[in-house]
Amino acid sequence: MLFEQIKKDQLTARKNKESDKALWLSTLIGELQRGEKDFSDAKVLGLIKKNLENLRENLKHNPNSESAQNEIAFLEAYLPQQMSETEIQTAVQKLIAEGATNMKMVMTGLQTQYTGLYDGKLASKLVKDALG
Repeated sequence: MLFEQIKKDQLTARKNKESDKALWLSTLIGELQRGEKDFSDAKVLGLIKKNLENLRENLKHNPNSESAQNEIAFLEAYLPQQMSETEIQTAVQKLIAEGATNMKMVMTGLQTQYTGLYDGKLASKLVKDALG
């Protein structure tokens, strides 16, 4: 489970006196534990993506922030390998062949089968193109 891996990595970072990594992971763990009992990989990935989005937004305002750049690189290592455009097209075609007839059905199928593995904007464009 990803949450358990993050906890182990945080402990290792603390033992190795890697204060930045330990702080980033402690913050992530704290955000996950705030009122939650569900530490599924999907929840953890969702929070990591949200944090990455916020960090990238901060970088737009302060492009010289080395700390934000380092944190982005560090957190991205926890994300699964993203599907390529070709892989998304193949998945979309498969869902359409299985009977998905509209945008909502295809996108729901993608989310169910490939949670966190694809770029939503790209998938949306490819679905629109495939459905005509």
